Amino acid sequence: METAQNTQTIQKMLDPLGIAQSYIDIYYSWLSHPEKIYPEMMGFLDLATKINLQVFRRAFGEEVTGSIIPKSDDEQFKDPIWQENPFSDWLKEYYLLNHYWCTRQINSAEGVKELTKRRASFWSQQLFSALSPANFFLSNPRAIMRCIETGGKSVEEGLLLLANDIEQQNISMVDGAAFTVGENLGMTPGKVVYRNELFELIQYKPTTETVHSMPIVIIPPWINKFYILDLNKKKSMIQYLLDQKHTVFIVSWRNPPAAMRNTTFTDYLMKGILQATTVARSICKVEQVHCVGYCIGGTALSTLMAWLNSNQQEIKKSPIAHFTLFCSLLTFEQPGEIDVFIDENIVEMLEEKMAKVGYLDGKEIGQTFRMLKSTSLVWSYFTNSYLLGQAPTTFDVLFWNTDNTRLPEKMHSFYLRNFYLANNLAKKNALKINNQLMDLSRVKQPVYAVGTQQDHITPWKETFKSVQLIGGEKRYVLSTSGHIVGIVNPPTNPPKRDYWVNDVKAGDTAEESLGKQQIQAGSWWGDWTNWLKDKCGPEYPIICDAPGTYVVEK
Repeated sequence: METAQNTQTIQKMLDPLGIAQSYIDIYYSWLSHPEKIYPEMMGFLDLATKINLQVFRRAFGEEVTGSIIPKSDDEQFKDPIWQENPFSDWLKEYYLLNHYWCTRQINSAEGVKELTKRRASFWSQQLFSALSPANFFLSNPRAIMRCIETGGKSVEEGLLLLANDIEQQNISMVDGAAFTVGENLGMTPGKVVYRNELFELIQYKPTTETVHSMPIVIIPPWINKFYILDLNKKKSMIQYLLDQKHTVFIVSWRNPPAAMRNTTFTDYLMKGILQATTVARSICKVEQVHCVGYCIGGTALSTLMAWLNSNQQEIKKSPIAHFTLFCSLLTFEQPGEIDVFIDENIVEMLEEKMAKVGYLDGKEIGQTFRMLKSTSLVWSYFTNSYLLGQAPTTFDVLFWNTDNTRLPEKMHSFYLRNFYLANNLAKKNALKINNQLMDLSRVKQPVYAVGTQQDHITPWKETFKSVQLIGGEKRYVLSTSGHIVGIVNPPTNPPKRDYWVNDVKAGDTAEESLGKQQIQAGSWWGDWTNWLKDKCGPEYPIICDAPGTYVVEK
């Protein structure tokens, strides 16, 4: 027994992420089935022969479809120059072949756990992303051509950008000097109407002569900052809600210092979300509000809803009449690609790190999420900056994405263990908050939920499963695009994106529910505000600006 424990301890020290062990398991799986190795090798040689032939035919001007098709989101070989140059074409095709074949061997291994396969596949993706011919000057025809076209200026610019990023210890995604929150981001007029040690509450100035009686309180994730919903006037969801006659409040979470290390998940619920609704109700002199939760903000909001319903209270007594979830997981059985980073060993490693400083640095979280899409979120910036000599873009969403926040030690440990590892929120009476056991099926308030089709952080089918755990009326929308752009999705002409929407019945699967509906062009925001219109009460007039008239009467 002691020997086994010692072996586990050594393995944890040498391989904390379980990378080596996942490959060992794959290796032994193939050794156990030697009869399958020969057909796989012959398949590889057959594809290699086809690639040699197609490159030869392309070199003589024939239009030939590649034997290995890159992923739809892989932009690194989109430039026609990769196909026009025979050597680059050959190099690119063999790179794709080896990547495809390696992934196939991992996924075809028999008797290996799915998580082990995903972990091995993920780290293979990191290796192949790093070794892509697009990442090296002499094997990237775009970089060579740009060097010739600029007379070497692109190389000089690339070296300057590299030196700057080495100093910053980061591959720049965006020109940070181009944005300032309050000047060209987060500009919708409003006032901070409340502050405690955990958050500030912002109330926005109405833009219409009448407003609905029930206000909206938005709970953004505390992993990022609130202004993703208020980037600029055209993209601002807050501005859109104001123009639809809603009174809007939003929580701006504090970026916790080390002194807040003992802040708990329950604190975020009670001192955060519940307190924000209390203040909004007091200001608007109403009994109930509509709440919106984004990502972990939605997970926390749903947990609070379970707590509010934990004593079988009458629905009318809840301070939250109904709620909206954006890309929020309530079940973590299959939490997406992030699961390669979540197991007992990794959580213990993070806890040890947090114990030293009192929090998990937001930069580490950001780097983890960038690794999930390393080709597009890491190496494309490496190539554009250092090989092509192109300065980082001035894109507001990317600036927000790099504006990271910290996570307090106690809260984050609780969240990882109770949600990701144990999946307690999805289980009845397994999660305890303030001495009450949580059961999402007791939540009878109506919910409007949104998932996004290309979401790699909160997969849409899991967000659909999540909303099925709630006991009340449910409406579900699937938007095209990803975790951010699928939500920050204002109406445009012509439409940029599409969506499906349906009222969900108990027992519906994701495919069954949305398969009944036709895809609709444009933004889902209109459907959402139509849903809100009937629920947020009658409109009443805005009388005058603050400070009012009574205060100046003589």
